[in-house]
Parts: sequence; C-alpha cells; structure tokens
Amino acid sequence: MVIEDRSHTADTGAPAFAEVLRDFCQRMDLDHAALGVYLPGDEKLHAYSTYPEDFLKHYEESALWENDPTIDCAKNSILPCDLSRMSDHDGFIPIFVDSERFGIPRNGMSFPIHAPDGAWGVFNVLKKCTESEWNRLIARKAPNFHFFAMHLFDSACSSIRGCSAPVGDVLPARLTERELEMLRRVSQGLSSAQIAHEMKTSQRITEQTLKAAALKMQAVSPEHAAARAEGLGLF
Repeated sequence: MVIEDRSHTADTGAPAFAEVLRDFCQRMDLDHAALGVYLPGDEKLHAYSTYPEDFLKHYEESALWENDPTIDCAKNSILPCDLSRMSDHDGFIPIFVDSERFGIPRNGMSFPIHAPDGAWGVFNVLKKCTESEWNRLIARKAPNFHFFAMHLFDSACSSIRGCSAPVGDVLPARLTERELEMLRRVSQGLSSAQIAHEMKTSQRITEQTLKAAALKMQAVSPEHAAARAEGLGLF
C-alpha cells in the first residue's frame, strides 16, 4: 500500500478538503485533523489533513504509514480510541512523540470508519493541551467528531470515485418522517436514550427505528446514516 495526499482536492462544488478540515478544527477548538481512506481493490491510502508540510514530507519519506497505530486500529476495530491507549504500539513514538518537533500533539482520538462495500477509513483529531483539558473536550464533542468523520468519509469516497453523489442509489422517500427526525437528532450528538426521551417513545423502539434507517441508507451505524442523510440535504 502507498499513500496519496489528496488534501487539496475537492468534492464536486465544495472547497478543498484541507480547507474543510481547517474550518472544522477552528470550530471544534482542535489543532489538527486528518482522514485516511482505503477503497477495495485500490492499493492507495488516500490522505487528507491539516498537518504542516514538513511533517507530511517526513511521514511519507519515512514510510510511517506502514506502522501507524491509528491505521492498524481502523483496520481491526470499529470503536473510537484515544491515542493514549496506543502508546504500546511500535509506531506510537515515531509519529506522536518524535514528531512533536513538527507541532504534532500527543493528545488525540482516532475514529475508525467502515462501509458496507469494504471501504474503510480513519479520522484523527489532535490538540495540544493538558490531559484534563483534553478529557473535557472529548466528553463534550466526541459525538460531533464521529458524525463529521462519517460525513467527510462519504464525501472523500465520492471524490475518489469521481461521483457527485456518494449514495445516489438511495431513495430519500423511503425514509419515514420519524426516521428522518431521529437521524437529525443523531447528527446533533444525542444518544438513543436522549432521543427516546425527547420524542416520548421507548429506547427499544428508538433503537429499532434507527437500525431500520441505517439499513435504508446503506450505512453501518445510525451516525453513518445521519451523515449520509445530511449529505443528501434531507435535513
């Protein structure tokens, strides 16, 4: 596998991915964000980031992606993982300790992304701050990070494949008003329990409705379905 930096490419009618990521970092109080995308049958890892050019050059010339703990995490897991939990990985020190001289912080979280067609990706967010500040930030904003990751992943896959609609074969009319409303609340970072409370229904029915919506949107989770629905302009 080789790496291809696509930070300065753009989806149809949209700003360059690097600009989208920089705007996201500014709004979310982050220092850096990065997305890696792998498509089935493609030997490239398509990369998008806000990292400084000297670090990107170092990362590529040293082939650090071959032993990147966040990439290994994305290949083998579906759960977000704090970078502190990757400290035993052989690639942690070269990337997140030695690379502090390039302005790459150690505080961060990695969000694996998996699509039904076998495509996968990893979205990393990083910030230079104290451990307690980082924990507070993650407690408040992790759902927003996860949702944005799903949305950007679909846009990147669309751009790589040369398509203008990442889920063009999905018929929006198939989603009920209730499913759409629940997905909209998922996009706001609400849990199934919170959605059930606000919509005056049971958590079991809420989870069943979200599961049905995810299947209709050909998504792997309610968060992924919400990202696709927003990408299609359904709310």
